This record gives sequence, C-alpha cells and structure tokens, in this order.
Amino acid sequence: MSFHCGGSDKVNKKKPSDTVRLLLLGNRYLGLTDIGDQVRYMTMNSIFMVAMIPLVIFGFTMVSTDVPRAVINFIIASLCFMSLILIRTKVPLRLVPLFPVSIFGAYCVYLLYLGDLSLWASIWLFAFPLIVIFLCQMTIGIIESVVVLLATIVIMYTPLAPINPENTISMRYIGAYLLIASLTVIYERISVLKDRKEAALNADLARERDIIQTMKENIHQGIFLMDNELKILPQFSQQLISILSYYDTDLVGKNFLDMLSGSLDAKQLQTMKGYFAMVFGKTKSVKVLESANPISEFEYKVDDRIKVLSTRFHLIEQKDTQPMVIGIIQDITREKEFEAELQAQKEAREMEMKDMFDVIQIDPHVFQDFVEDTEANFNYINEILKDRTLTEKQVVIKFYQNVHAMKSNAMILGLETFGKKLHALEDDIKKTSARDEITVEDVLSLAVMLEGIMQEKDTYLKTMQRI
Repeated sequence: MSFHCGGSDKVNKKKPSDTVRLLLLGNRYLGLTDIGDQVRYMTMNSIFMVAMIPLVIFGFTMVSTDVPRAVINFIIASLCFMSLILIRTKVPLRLVPLFPVSIFGAYCVYLLYLGDLSLWASIWLFAFPLIVIFLCQMTIGIIESVVVLLATIVIMYTPLAPINPENTISMRYIGAYLLIASLTVIYERISVLKDRKEAALNADLARERDIIQTMKENIHQGIFLMDNELKILPQFSQQLISILSYYDTDLVGKNFLDMLSGSLDAKQLQTMKGYFAMVFGKTKSVKVLESANPISEFEYKVDDRIKVLSTRFHLIEQKDTQPMVIGIIQDITREKEFEAELQAQKEAREMEMKDMFDVIQIDPHVFQDFVEDTEANFNYINEILKDRTLTEKQVVIKFYQNVHAMKSNAMILGLETFGKKLHALEDDIKKTSARDEITVEDVLSLAVMLEGIMQEKDTYLKTMQRI
C-alpha cells in the first residue's frame, strides 16, 4: 500500500509576499497572539522605519550648512535602526522605545530652541505626545510629554532661547500641544479600560467555557441540539458518543432519525417525524408533548447489542435564530436489567409463598402418596424412552398418558403451579404427536422439558420438609 502526499515538494518554498513580510515585520510579529501587542509592534516598527529615512536624508543635506543638526539627525536615525533590531529580539516591547523616544523629545525641543517654528519643529512637537504615550504607554508617556511641555514654555517665555515669538504664536503652540496631549491621554485611557474590560470578559468567557466543557465531559446523559431538519449540531456532550456508539465526527450533521432507522420500523419513524413536527410547530403543550413522546423508552440496536434508552425533547427559541430542539438521551439498560432481576426475585418469592400455602393445605400422607405416584410416572417415562421396541409415535403416546396422570393428581391436590406447567407440556406433546414424522430429537426435547418441571416437585418436597 502506498500513500501519496500531494504538494510535499513545495513545503520549503516561500511566497514572495512571505519574504517581504519577514523583512518588514520580522519573525517576532508572527509569534504575537495579543492584538494590543501586535498593534503596538506594527506602530513602533512603522515609526522607526519611516522616521529613519528622512533623518538620514536631512543629515546628508545639512552636512555642509549645519553640522550639529546633521550629527543629531544621524544619531536619531541610528537609534531608530537599533530600535528596529531590538523589537525583533526578545527584549520586552515596553522597554524598546524608551531611549529613542526620549532622544526624539529632546530633538523636538532642540528644533524649537533653534526657532524652526515654520515647519519641522511644529510637526515633530505636536506629534510627540501621540508617539510617546502610545509607544511608552500612559505613565512614562505623560511624564515625558509634561517635560517637553515645560521645556517649550521655558523656550517661549524666557530669554534662554535665541527666539522671541509673538505671544499669540506661543499660546497657540502651547494650546495645541495641550489639546493633542489631552486627547491622546483620554484615548489611551479609554483604550486601556476597554482592553481591561475585554480581558475580564474573555477570562469570564474562558471560565464559563471550561465549566461547560467539564459538564459536557462528565455529565451522564447524552445532550445534543437538532435543527429543524433533525440534523445534530456540533454542540453535544461527550456521553452522547458512547451512548449512540458513534464517533464525534460522524455525529455532526447526522440526521437523528437516520441513526434510529436500525432500531425503529418504518411506521415508528413516520410517527417520530410527526412528533417532531408538533414540537417545532408548538401545536401541543410541553406537558402533552412529553407524554406523547413515542420513544420515551425504546430499544436501540447497535453493534449486535441492544440498549434500552430513554429520551426527552424540548424546543429552544432565541431571538434572531432558528428554533432548535434539545435532546436528552440516557442509557437505562442497566436499570432495566436490575428491574428485571428484582421482578424475577419477587416472582420467585411469591411462587415460594404460594407453594408453601398449597402444601400446607395438603395432608402429609396424601402428599407423600402424590410424590410417590409422580416419581413412579416419571420413572416409567424414563423406561419407555429406553425401550427400543417402541416407535417414537408409541413413546409419545405413553409419554402423554403419564404426564396427564401427573397433571390430574396435581390439580386435584390444588398444586396449581405444578399442574399448569404439566398442562403446557401436554400441549407440546399434542403438537409433536400430530406430526407425520416424529424424530428421536423430538422425544428427547419433551423429556428435557419434563425434567425441568420435575424440579417443581422437588421444591414441594423441600417446602414440606421446612414445614
């Protein structure tokens, strides 16, 4: 036997898009499972990657005109490159942006100090609260945003900086910075609270899911859901698998009545269809439907075995969903066997009491005569069975005569149980005698039946001894 694994020669080949994704994001991103970490990772990666390019360009363009600023641009670009490497390692994500973002804040203050208010100082300064709060999270982000704000106020309103902007411009700068920082703090706070709430809800859902799963695995009943086509839905207890003797993969989507087709005849299956139509149609009350269940108890045949199952069905209706039926199946085979055992023991006790009552009413001497006559008839039957001069037909006739005599004596004395069993044997003897051809096996079968009945006589003897 050979097995073919299609596409095995393509396992080691990568798509071009996979290579590009690996270069842009790195392997670490693929291992992140938390959505918040994924967003933070992508944001940091994008900021460092996008910021590095213009910083290098500005550094080269300023080498000939402004060496200090060119050096600062190169330093910050180098820090961005180092940060790109760090976020791809095992360094915690919250620690990666601390140093480059702090240098970036100092760079914003430096641009403002130089008086570059018309372009880059404004862009970087207003972007700083967004970047630092999002990348470094709330506490560190607020602290660094406040530090940069204080530095801006000092530069705007003290003679320490070589600039002297108009008061309206300074107020607009500070007001815009406060507005952006405040909105960022509010957004981040809402985001944190939302993440905490989602985490708590997910934890509660996980606990409830675990509890439900534990109940499904340990409950001793088969519980399942059916749609209006009587197909079993994926939500069912593990016990259902063992009760119905199906694999779990075979249960999903299986028509419930098809599963019972080997245990119910065509008429019963049609009755069940009508019953489920009433359940979904809600034409009868719940109590009436429960009492009208045709398979409240039935014999389920599977794997050359017969189980006794009990069932209950209830309609479930939810808003904006199709109605479903929840089925509850329980294997009551052992309970039924136990009930049968108890019933057999009860009947045996009742029979013993009746035998004792019957024997008590008989005079001991008369009973002794009955026993002797019965044994004599039984011994005579054994002798004719051994007589090779008699045909099977003759043996059966003599067999019947002696059994009839034993039955008559038993009925006269009021030994009903013994008499009824002998009467049933008489009927069997008549059927055998009516055959055109009687075999040795037929005669031996009657003898075995008589042997079993004679044990009843022994029971009477034991009862008499006890009395």
